[in-house]
Amino acid sequence: MIFGVLGQILRIIFYIGLIYYLLIAIFFLMSWFSGLYGTKLFDFFRRITSPFMNLCSGKLIMGGFDLGATLGLLLYGFLLYLIDYISLMM
Repeated sequence: MIFGVLGQILRIIFYIGLIYYLLIAIFFLMSWFSGLYGTKLFDFFRRITSPFMNLCSGKLIMGGFDLGATLGLLLYGFLLYLIDYISLMM
């Protein structure tokens, strides 16, 4: 019984995390287009994703490119995968 409830809680955490993951991915795509800088939509995504971006950005710079946020997004996706896997096993 308790494992069923825990599994449901993990599913909820997974879906909330997946929504945030998608918001970060959209922000990544938006950042490639300079015409979107300064728009209300860009500022909205920047404010939402800034906790994650501040945590990861500037940690891995190679050849003038900041790969820290990309690596952070990959690790975040892997963490979501683990949460999903564990929730389905319960």
